[in-house]
Amino acid sequence: MDWAEHHQWGEIRSLHALLAWKSLKCISPPPSFNSWNRFGCGINEGLFRKTADRLIELAGYEYVNIDDCWQVDRLPDGTIGVDPRFPNGMKALADYVHDKGLKFGLYSSAGTMTCEKRPGSLNFEVIDARTYAAWDVDYLKYDNCFNENIPALTRGQESPWLWGPEVANAWRTTGDIRDKWMSVIYILDLQVPIAQHSRPQGFNDMDMLEVGNGVLTTGEYRSHFSLWSALKSPLLIGCDLDNISPIDLEILLAPEIMAVNQDPLGISAIRVWKEGDLDVWSGPLSSGDKVSVLFNRASHNNIISVPLTALGYPPATLVLARDLWRRQDIGTYQTTFSANVPPHGVVVIKTRSTHEQTSVVKTTIYTPLYMDEDVIVAANGTQTSRVSTSSSSIPNQAILAVAGAGLATIMLLQSRGSRRPKL
Repeated sequence: MDWAEHHQWGEIRSLHALLAWKSLKCISPPPSFNSWNRFGCGINEGLFRKTADRLIELAGYEYVNIDDCWQVDRLPDGTIGVDPRFPNGMKALADYVHDKGLKFGLYSSAGTMTCEKRPGSLNFEVIDARTYAAWDVDYLKYDNCFNENIPALTRGQESPWLWGPEVANAWRTTGDIRDKWMSVIYILDLQVPIAQHSRPQGFNDMDMLEVGNGVLTTGEYRSHFSLWSALKSPLLIGCDLDNISPIDLEILLAPEIMAVNQDPLGISAIRVWKEGDLDVWSGPLSSGDKVSVLFNRASHNNIISVPLTALGYPPATLVLARDLWRRQDIGTYQTTFSANVPPHGVVVIKTRSTHEQTSVVKTTIYTPLYMDEDVIVAANGTQTSRVSTSSSSIPNQAILAVAGAGLATIMLLQSRGSRRPKL
């Protein structure tokens, strides 16, 4: 199936759709295993039991997610049937996963059928919600195939980063990924105008990781993993963990790169600098540090020299830099940071000012009914200022300055009207 068709743009991953029977607060993107990229419909109960065992050994990944093809025809009472390849049923498998300290995910579709023509949830939403609740499902990947062009679903296929936070913790922003370099580049470029919409409890999903599937080079897989991490895409392992090479496994477990993805501030890196085939993506961390990915799209080595002002530092600021792949501090820099970046490769750095600076934090405020109203800003109870939700070049985004390093609690109060903005 063409990669742009399976898991269409309207896909959401949501437990809100399960009638709020569970409360899931994903402050950071959920690190998971998903079966589709490597196994497709070739799945069975044993695979997921082995995967749960393997994830315990590896540590860092929390969800075991079954994709399409676990379903068969519905039973006479409307309950969805489970494929015989899962002889003990989904509740027993969920219990096995939970007993390992992990969480359990399933797949469905908002249409009459899934993308592989198994039973979908259209017209069975309530009964499916109750079934998944009874099975103790923690995570639902909700696709949008065979929706019969129902108007409400059709409208939802475009720009899920705008409406997704109301119903999901993450939403796909593109068609399916492939284990090809141009697929990685294509998906990355589509994030340029929308990266700022990713935030705690609501993340842009750039699709599953191809690391370990054997087509890209080690450097390309490292770039893929670094960029997905910095942009706060859910890290979804999509390979066979029993047959992954040691070097690819090192990529999936890179602790300082994973820490960027799991940072509780939850703000995506955005592209802050570009020159030809050279990009720099940068964003804030809860510590007050910044993470920056220097990315070389070219097929030859390149020196990337990025002004520190492009990373958000005032002129002449002295910063400490740490290389997150080498896991070592690499020195102090002022004015410019330069690195030799390999072909199709990255250098990922974390930087910190040598003295406390005022951090500029961007927060997206979704207030469609009050787009031009002012809000009162109180940061950690120490400063109050007034900004407009239209004070940024990005609609509905206010740029808030918070003094000091670290994680600040910001409260926004409408200056008029009866409804409070939703962060």
